[in-house]
Amino acid sequence: MAERLSFIDVGVHDGPTSKTLLSMTDSPNLHIDMFEPNPPFAKRLRSKIKDKRATVHQAALMDYNGRATLRVPYSKASGKNKHLGASLLLREKTKPKWRFESIDVAVMSARDFISALPPGPVVLYCNCEGGEYAIIDDLFKDDTWERITLWSVQIHKSDQLDDIETKYRRLKRRMHAHGIKNIQGEFYAKFPKLRNNYLVEGVLPLIP
Repeated sequence: MAERLSFIDVGVHDGPTSKTLLSMTDSPNLHIDMFEPNPPFAKRLRSKIKDKRATVHQAALMDYNGRATLRVPYSKASGKNKHLGASLLLREKTKPKWRFESIDVAVMSARDFISALPPGPVVLYCNCEGGEYAIIDDLFKDDTWERITLWSVQIHKSDQLDDIETKYRRLKRRMHAHGIKNIQGEFYAKFPKLRNNYLVEGVLPLIP
């Protein structure tokens, strides 16, 4: 099996990063897995992205396989399912300060998914409103984290997540212990010269 670059986009929303990457290369050795659990967003992504190198998963990447509750915020004026911002997917108790709709969604184990990828470099890009803690913990349960060539993970510090300071400090220690260094604000990567604004440019040279 020929090697390929697997780009994993977690918390896709409307897919700006994946769309940019697809537009900047026509290499058949690129494949993008886009994880978006919010049903209206996933449906919109599937209708707009026709490139066969991209797969939209109407699911969240977490630390287990099964179901979970997605909390989708909305304003009173816009009505349910009209909110275009971030949503929370957490098993723990949270302290939402906004109106939200609860949606039952599928979740997939990050460790299971990444370990089953074909040979080649793997880029993990996360912007999933707190879900990154469960994903990274799952990858560190064994040596699956070593499959990842490049990390770009937004680490969220929010008063809507329980015990966030303890969770944040623990995650930083674990990532640093594995050689993953802080490079810009709350972003982490293995390549110290990479900046989030230039993620796509950093990914292109990795395509086999």
